[in-house]
Amino acid sequence: MEKILVGMHAAHCGWEALSRALSLAGRMEAVVYVLLVKSAEEHGPAAMRDQELERSLRARIDQAQQPGRVPPGRVQLFTAAGNYEEEVVGFANRYRITLLVAETAESESGGAHRGPSAMDRIRHRLRCRVELVAPKRRTTTRGNEQ
Repeated sequence: MEKILVGMHAAHCGWEALSRALSLAGRMEAVVYVLLVKSAEEHGPAAMRDQELERSLRARIDQAQQPGRVPPGRVQLFTAAGNYEEEVVGFANRYRITLLVAETAESESGGAHRGPSAMDRIRHRLRCRVELVAPKRRTTTRGNEQ
C-alpha cells in the first residue's frame, strides 16, 4: 500500500499538494498522512494561524472522505511542533513513507537562484519519491494573472 505524506505549515500551506495527494488516494490503494507542523508558540498570532489551519485541514479531510471519494480512514492528520524540515524528514522515515507530495513555493518557481530551497534540503534526506506540485496562479476578476 502506498503511503503518501503531505507536510503543511502556516507559512506555506500546500493546499495544491493536499489536493493532489487526495486525488491519488481516491484512485489507488493509498493512505494519506497529513503532517501539520505548528509553531512553537502556544499563544499569539502564530498559534491562532495554526489553529485556523488545523480546523481547515480537518474540514477538508472530512470532505475528502465522503462516499465515492477517499475511503474512510485512509487520510490521517498528525501534528507536530518544531522545525518544518526536521519534522517532515523524521515523520517520513519513521512511518516509511513511499511518496512525499509537496507544493513548490511561489518564489521557487522563477527568479534568481538563491541557494537550495527547503524542499531541496528535504528531498536529499528522504528515501522516498517526491512529487512537486505547482500552486495555481491567482487571477483577477478580469481573468488577468497577477
